[in-house]
Amino acid sequence: GVTIDMSNVTGLYLGRVELCLELLKKTDDSALQLECLSKPLYELLLVGAVAGVESYLHARLLKEVFTSVSKCQAYLMSYLRHGSKKDKVLEMVLKSIKDNSICALPEGNDKKLIIETMNGHVYHNIQAISDYYYEPVCGLNLKKCQYADDFLKLVELRHKVVHDGGRVNHLKFVDLNISDVCKAFNTAKAFIDEIEKWFSKNGSSPLFYEDPTELEQF
Repeated sequence: GVTIDMSNVTGLYLGRVELCLELLKKTDDSALQLECLSKPLYELLLVGAVAGVESYLHARLLKEVFTSVSKCQAYLMSYLRHGSKKDKVLEMVLKSIKDNSICALPEGNDKKLIIETMNGHVYHNIQAISDYYYEPVCGLNLKKCQYADDFLKLVELRHKVVHDGGRVNHLKFVDLNISDVCKAFNTAKAFIDEIEKWFSKNGSSPLFYEDPTELEQF
């Protein structure tokens, strides 16, 4: 059988896509030779590769925001500056953090509110996520990453699949094969690895969760 190592970051966020690709490489099922079955499957795997990066960026930002009071402040200040609507409750949370002589990270309902806010971001919008959150909070410009441009091409394909039913135009559909999907997976993996190495180099701990209850907040 095929197993995926879930003890590393790639396994955590791209494991299901990797597993499907490994199975497809090994199968001799004639049904998968039919385009009516294989094409939608390849499209879903590409969407899954993009979603894996989104999930990683979401989890890494959550981890960083609650690493220190200064990072939490930076996130809230940037969100209140760039968010689509003013949030009086979050403004009060930020004021509470600034006024707290102990400089403690928010807990309870305040922490829950921040997490819910972060859950609402569109993490495949690399420009906005980088400009509004990753740079102010972490000091990382995602747009300058080596694999950012290649990932953004996957995002464009993902939009055509998800929002246009796989259409490039009214006559032409996205045309993917197993090689294209493997390249998409490798791009997603390389992008995640590149970002994770940057955080490791800059003193952040790996993105693992020793306590399973930590995952519940995501």
